[in-house]
Amino acid sequence: MTRRSGHSDRDRIAVVGGGPAWLSAALTAARLGLPCVLFEKGEIGGNIQCAEGIYDPAGVLTMDKAFIRTRIRHARLHVNGRSFTFDIGSRNRFFVIDRGEWQAELGRRARAAGVAVREGERADPFALQDDFRAVVDARGMYAFYSRWHEFDPPPGFGLQWTLEGDFSAWANTIDVKILEEQPGYFWIFPKGTRQANVGFGWLTRPAAPPWEILEGYLEANGIAGYRRVRKIGGFLVGTCPQPPFAGKVIRTGDAGGFASALHGGGIDAAWLTGRLAVETVARGEPAHFLRELNRKLGLMRCVEQRVMDKWLAEGPAALERAGRLLEENGPLLRASVRFITSGLLGAAVRRVFQGAMPREFYRLTDQI
Repeated sequence: MTRRSGHSDRDRIAVVGGGPAWLSAALTAARLGLPCVLFEKGEIGGNIQCAEGIYDPAGVLTMDKAFIRTRIRHARLHVNGRSFTFDIGSRNRFFVIDRGEWQAELGRRARAAGVAVREGERADPFALQDDFRAVVDARGMYAFYSRWHEFDPPPGFGLQWTLEGDFSAWANTIDVKILEEQPGYFWIFPKGTRQANVGFGWLTRPAAPPWEILEGYLEANGIAGYRRVRKIGGFLVGTCPQPPFAGKVIRTGDAGGFASALHGGGIDAAWLTGRLAVETVARGEPAHFLRELNRKLGLMRCVEQRVMDKWLAEGPAALERAGRLLEENGPLLRASVRFITSGLLGAAVRRVFQGAMPREFYRLTDQI
């Protein structure tokens, strides 16, 4: 195990899990000169359970171009028999990546920076507390597997095929269709023009077998005959947020339920909370974690949760109204999010904008 001079074993930070939150935490520890040990039950970059889309309007991570398979410029929403198309724009940070390659490369960088990596070693974050200064829980949705039945309501679930075929009709465009019978949705995330992640997620278990429902969606889009590359399934944990601190353990990413409740995306939150966890340890200031998390992502998460609540209460009609509002106000909302989360504003001016913009966003969501 790599040691840094001047640090005792008890100064070390443990990170459990090898996803984006871990990579961010480990690289932050290396940058701050803190000894760090990773426990990963498998192989870094393996067993990816994700649609591999990153929506990062707050600019919390830097993505190497080598791992970007598609830069998303447009989004299509199908709901209640209507279709809405949104121009996301060329400057906004929405990618579909090869997450396995990205994580494997960041793992190599972490090792080179002195992080001790223990692949193939399963660990319980709470059992490590006596031996480490702090423990970062970065197990992703796996943190929910042994206790999902404790939540009311329980987390949602998603299934996905990675398909190979002609996806040129979805070039630079993500496609989302809302299920009419219950809270659920389908997605197509293109990885270039020859491959895509196509899935089905739900909040309450459907009456029909979920894989059969997804198969019907593939047939309806003329892609059922495409080559099946990989199938996965996992919890949608954004509906079950957890307290970030439990003893010496700091929950990050999906392990803390920091993903979006509305669309399930959470790589941006994982990267941010991994960094904030280690910064919080270094500063000895627990308030730093939630303060910076809310500053960067609080606005978007509040709006997404409000739309989610209306969807659950009123059904697809609420998302139809949301689609109309996005078509009418998309450019303004896009520019506003980028502006208030950029580095162009001083702290005082940013606080004024952040206080004003939620009221404007809420005014719009009142119309949903």
